[in-house]
Amino acid sequence: MLRMVDEMLARRSIARGALAAVAFEAGPGAFTSLRVSCSVAQGLAFGLGLPLIPVGTLEALAIQGIGRPAPGRYPVVVAIDARMNEVYACSLVVERDEKGSPGVPCEISPPRVGPGESLADWIDVGRFSGCEVLTVGEVFERNPALEASLHDAGLRTQRALGALQPLRAETIASLARPLLYSGARWDPADAAPRYVRDKVALDRDEQQQQRLARSRGRGDV
Repeated sequence: MLRMVDEMLARRSIARGALAAVAFEAGPGAFTSLRVSCSVAQGLAFGLGLPLIPVGTLEALAIQGIGRPAPGRYPVVVAIDARMNEVYACSLVVERDEKGSPGVPCEISPPRVGPGESLADWIDVGRFSGCEVLTVGEVFERNPALEASLHDAGLRTQRALGALQPLRAETIASLARPLLYSGARWDPADAAPRYVRDKVALDRDEQQQQRLARSRGRGDV
């Protein structure tokens, strides 16, 4: 990965000394990839003597998902797969200025993890009463219970145009830039992934219980 960074800078004719900061995807998300992301970013920031800026995965997906619409205030619910029949999700508001550029997303409910069918219970739906909420994340396509939970709570939803696109590095950079200009700084030594939960997999008994539940649902037992 470090060699790829050098190759990318060489292709763009960018000297290491021209860099202003290092930004990285901090999570929540897959545990191993978050640890790799954080450790490589730390190494780069230490080695180059640069500030390190962590960018939340869900906030970045929200910015990318809604694209460049008309100026205005956009309520967004973002959800991604957390495995074990759960999702990582949060709700936030993105402001678009007259040029279509986003500000830093305003967090309404912080990232949490839980079953998709209870999504509306922990994203502060009361703050979005009467609004049409944009939904971002591939799990909305795969799990109808997610949107059903929001509809049952009285929300109107619409799928964001870029809801299914993988997260791009340029989106991370677009969120890190205003934080850098605002004077925000993070010591590379303090960088850490935003895990949200510590449990990463079902144990053997939990997997067996899950298989039995699916079998009962199909009428096999």
